[in-house]
Amino acid sequence: MNAVDNLKYTLQKVTNHLKAPVSERERFEREMERKLGKVWNSQRDELMKLLGDPPSLANVPQSYWNNGGHEIKKVIAPIFEEIFVSQSMAMAGAARIGVDWTLVNKQAANWAYAHAGQLIQGLQTTEQNAIRDYVQKYYTDGWTLDDVISHLEPLFDKQRATTIAITETTNAATQSEMAMVNYLEATYPTIHFVGYWITANDDRVCDICGPKHGKIIEDAEYPPAHVNCRCEVEYDVRQNG
Repeated sequence: MNAVDNLKYTLQKVTNHLKAPVSERERFEREMERKLGKVWNSQRDELMKLLGDPPSLANVPQSYWNNGGHEIKKVIAPIFEEIFVSQSMAMAGAARIGVDWTLVNKQAANWAYAHAGQLIQGLQTTEQNAIRDYVQKYYTDGWTLDDVISHLEPLFDKQRATTIAITETTNAATQSEMAMVNYLEATYPTIHFVGYWITANDDRVCDICGPKHGKIIEDAEYPPAHVNCRCEVEYDVRQNG
């Protein structure tokens, strides 16, 4: 049996794997939530002191955002990297193929740290806009300092950390699988893969993902489709030509 036939023969195992929950999803989510929450607790306390009384965003130096971003990246990027490698190992193992793990590890690190930087930039933009809005209300809408502080709390609370952990675990796993598919297509040029969107297919599936279940993924719109998305991808193999 040649390499292409062997890959086709074992593909059903890959499909079954991709239908299953992401390997160690709950552990990754808990770890990310816990570590992100710990960093945010410290940043929240520092922010409240810096804002001052009366509050002003101008009192918050750029170093606060730089240091905060560095601390967040330090805890979440290694988790992204671990998810990426773990999912690649599971997929390669199911397909019974040899993989250049030096290349996989390099891809994992590059993606993890680049994506962490992009994520942090988005998080901090959201935080800065919210702070600006709440401080403005202090001066225009009669808010007290306590009002400002209470509205800032959700930016650093457990729910936000949980949401990020769930969404980014899905994202890292999906990116890993896509990288593995690209590797297989480059290695076996006579075949290509078609991705199908897979939900839990139960009463908790949202209105966004429900209609996607079992359908071919088009326009490179892969999970996650929204915050708290835990959808997966099932790949089918096709013969080129």
